[in-house]
Amino acid sequence: MGESQTLAVDEKTILVVDDSGMQRLLLRSLLNRNGYSVLEASDGQQALKILQANPISLVLSDWMMPKLTGPELCTKLRAERTESDRYTYFILLTARSEGEAVAEGLTAGADDFLSKPVNETELIARLSVGERLVAAQARLLAQKAELKKTCDDLETAQAQIERDLRLASMLQRETAPPLYATCNGTPIAAVFQAAHHVGGDLIGYFPIGTRAIGFFSIDVAGHGVAPALRAANLAQLLSKSEDRSRFAFTEADDGSFEVRDPADIVCDLNERFVISKEHELYFTMVMLVLDLETGEGRYCRAGHLPPILQRKDGEIELLQAGGPPVGLLQGIPYNSTPFELGIGDRVLLHSDGLSEAEHPENGMIGLEGLTDMLTALADREVGEVLPALVKEVRDRTSGALFDDDVSALLLERPDTAQRAAETASPNATTDCSSSDDSSATSSADGATPPLAATSKR
Repeated sequence: MGESQTLAVDEKTILVVDDSGMQRLLLRSLLNRNGYSVLEASDGQQALKILQANPISLVLSDWMMPKLTGPELCTKLRAERTESDRYTYFILLTARSEGEAVAEGLTAGADDFLSKPVNETELIARLSVGERLVAAQARLLAQKAELKKTCDDLETAQAQIERDLRLASMLQRETAPPLYATCNGTPIAAVFQAAHHVGGDLIGYFPIGTRAIGFFSIDVAGHGVAPALRAANLAQLLSKSEDRSRFAFTEADDGSFEVRDPADIVCDLNERFVISKEHELYFTMVMLVLDLETGEGRYCRAGHLPPILQRKDGEIELLQAGGPPVGLLQGIPYNSTPFELGIGDRVLLHSDGLSEAEHPENGMIGLEGLTDMLTALADREVGEVLPALVKEVRDRTSGALFDDDVSALLLERPDTAQRAAETASPNATTDCSSSDDSSATSSADGATPPLAATSKR
């Protein structure tokens, strides 16, 4: 057979390397009696070629041989094998027993030694040890390969999840209200920033005929994908559609649409989205409806932070009436409460991402801290307030990233002339239009958006 020919080998195959034909014959006979199959090589060079071509696990080699000695063969074998290769248990046969010889053999990579003449019982015992070690190493290699496959699969899945989350984040940003817009002639500013890829906050507004608007803020419990999906579901219910078949409206007998009372909307949402054993995606919310002609409005607050009214003279009021969060228990009654908004008055809806932003030493911003910032920004134009507010919160928390989703909506009631000019525009509709192409998410860096329309105090 050729020296480098691939041979049929198994875990009971031993390569015997010795330049003495008689010694090889004796070892073959002994090993065959004990159930081993034997391959032979007459020198180290021939043995190396056989080992390079075959996954042999056991080697029994003489020390002194032509071309390559036993230690030299072992050194070359170890140099060529990698961690992923099947281990070869290497036993050196020698008449040398001094410490320096043993050290030389171990340094070369030998696993064990046997003195000549070979004792059969001792040889078989040492080979049994070698078999156990080779089998253990084979199991480790198999486990390592399986672990690597699992890690590769997890990395692939994680990469796909990251891609999906980035896409979901982009889609959520695209559906957020613009930085600045007018709705029925009313200036409205917005900001939205998810704490992670996607968030469970939702803000929005919609026109009611040509003289009123509805607006809301929602915060779904938790973080991540599930709250974001619930927020998307709520956005679909509360958003406009071409046929005006909205959750927030009822159709009158004459075919016209009338906005529902905020409390009725919240009650229906509570019945529809009650928590279950499968999830606890309850949410807080506040919904307001405002008649822009009279300044009269109604609101329903369900566990949400109270809307902040900022009067034209700078005075702050909180709309605190309300009930528990939505979805905790069916049958909870909710009520709407009246409020009034004068010309030039503002109302701010916000989630707890801003007020609960925390400084490592000074603690949370709090509702009081937020209203103080709002007071300091009273002379700013509507479109400038929220970017400045987010920047101020970040400055006060040492520039830390927000731990929770951040969302806010700021509205100012315009005077009749301003609203009339806006609605008389050739491009005016009963819809809400943006002054630029930026979504509310882009205001999180504190930049002031370009304004096509301004509203000064």
